[in-house]
Amino acid sequence: MNALVRRSLLVLFLALLTSGCAFHSTARDWNGRLGTEGQAIWYTATTKVTFNLFIVIPFIGDASVPGMINELTHEIEARGGDNLRIVQGTSENYWYGIPGLTIFITPVVSQVHAEWQPHPVSLAEWAARCSPEEAQAYAESQQREADEAGEELRPPPPAD
Repeated sequence: MNALVRRSLLVLFLALLTSGCAFHSTARDWNGRLGTEGQAIWYTATTKVTFNLFIVIPFIGDASVPGMINELTHEIEARGGDNLRIVQGTSENYWYGIPGLTIFITPVVSQVHAEWQPHPVSLAEWAARCSPEEAQAYAESQQREADEAGEELRPPPPAD
């Protein structure tokens, strides 16, 4: 095997190894600005790299927009977030990447972007960069406000 073939196979192997993984990126610091409803929001982008066989048959991972929304909402739920709004969802099929090879094994990159409201404890810890006691006091004040309004606040996500 010549060096070019070995290198190509190594790149393909590494790409297949990391495919199906989702990468999450969250913007939290908005310099005190609020969302459209007067609440603090976070913005999360989720990117997933997968592979299809023969351009259209899913092989490794689910790159469809509904699959990506499922991945994103699971991540937001794990962080205790709620009230989300999907901003954008895209899926790009790179069948034209390397002529010949990508007809058989096609890379697909999908992205979904959402804005959402973090749990009050998460928000307090991030925005105020405060101690756990201050964050707990903030969460209790949010709970009192929710109780007075007849609403229910979900418990915070487990600490990492």
